Amino acid sequence: MKGDFSRITFNHDKHYRSVRMQQGRVQLDADWNELAEIQEQHAQTETADIIGSSGVPKIGGGFAIGAAAQADGLTFGLTIASGRLYVDGILCELAPPGTTYQGQPDYPNPSALNLPNTERADLVYLDVWQRHITMIEDPDIREVALGGPDTTTRLKTVWQVKVLSGVGITDCRAAIAGWPPAPSGGVLTSEVLAAPPGSDPCLVVPAGGFRGLENQLYRVEIHNGGSLGPGPGAATFKWSRDNGSVAFPISEFIAGEPTKVKVESLGRDQVLGLRIGDWVEVLGDETDLKGIPGTLAQIVPNGIDETEHVLTLSVDVSSHALEAHPKVRRWDQPGDAIALTADPVPLENGVQVRFSGGPFRTGDYWVFAARTNGDVESLTGARPQGIEHHYGRLALIQWQQSDALWTATVTDCRPDFPPLTDIRAEDVGVDDTCGLGVANLQQVFNSQCQQRVLRYVSGDGQEGGVGQALSGALIVG
Repeated sequence: MKGDFSRITFNHDKHYRSVRMQQGRVQLDADWNELAEIQEQHAQTETADIIGSSGVPKIGGGFAIGAAAQADGLTFGLTIASGRLYVDGILCELAPPGTTYQGQPDYPNPSALNLPNTERADLVYLDVWQRHITMIEDPDIREVALGGPDTTTRLKTVWQVKVLSGVGITDCRAAIAGWPPAPSGGVLTSEVLAAPPGSDPCLVVPAGGFRGLENQLYRVEIHNGGSLGPGPGAATFKWSRDNGSVAFPISEFIAGEPTKVKVESLGRDQVLGLRIGDWVEVLGDETDLKGIPGTLAQIVPNGIDETEHVLTLSVDVSSHALEAHPKVRRWDQPGDAIALTADPVPLENGVQVRFSGGPFRTGDYWVFAARTNGDVESLTGARPQGIEHHYGRLALIQWQQSDALWTATVTDCRPDFPPLTDIRAEDVGVDDTCGLGVANLQQVFNSQCQQRVLRYVSGDGQEGGVGQALSGALIVG
């Protein structure tokens, strides 16, 4: 979450239930945000405990998948039914009917789905995560009555229907090698440089710890994913002393000049604005939603037109011109993205970070506060604080060829659940250890009735008729 926050205080291991306001105390954004995190975590955990890792309500359920070959004879399309579905306790909703794989609201320009050249099985699944939304991504957040300043930010549940081809299974519950994708294995430790020893007894030795003159919220974020370096494939990172919150909407990409963009503002002041030599990242909605890095560039000498708000950058950024809600985000490292190694990497003012583990994934981030009294929030072997992805199976598509034509058999993989007020025998699953070919209690009853072996046994062991009132034990089989 790249917001203008003072610090991030939510810690699941503390098991806090609520936040209590006291009279006459300072109001902080961190307290408000921690309360929201506590409530969200409790609601999500409770829902997952009740429903399971994934589930669709029998009434109002959605995300049913349909598949058909396209007119070009080379690709196929998917339809996605409207309704609701839960993944790890997170509610996913699709309102407009007639949504297709290519027309998903939060997955722009997905890759084409190619017909097979051999018989295969494809898994259709849902990738769910939370995206941080500011007034750049949603201008409606601005308060027009106050002249249009931004106020709060939002968290949005993003769901994306994706396809994994050639899974090699015929059962929705069967394990799939390499799926779901493993989370990032990288960790980070925040450190402070020790004060250098003094050689002159007449001079005051500077204290250790954070030496900045302003309180900061440092953000360290993986730019290109990869392994711990040095060497080919090493991941890179960027960092910000303001949690990456210094960002500006792009109002225009200058035609014929691919290194120039016009921004709505250059910032409130010299501290939270853009300056010659700054490193910035140009990106938009498509970059965010696909989890890929934006384009890092430096503002060149004489590269700020303060009258027209035009920036001249060191590289071509025109590839982002067609993205919705394009923006320029300022980062504070003195150069391009920094390669990850096992050695400690100094940031500034006595603060350094150390990476270990891996692999690292684009978008992994860590946030820690540094205060003017020298304190730096300690992260020790901390896993990334985001972005956390959740996955649920939707359907299995079996492709078979007959007379040069490919046919698709779609198996629904969504576990469903009834309302608590209308649970029926068909909703109660059973383990078919006897090989009866049954999956739920209603099928057991039907099977037994067909075999005419449902019988009543009274308390004294005497078998009664089927029509008698059942006051003793019910024996099935």
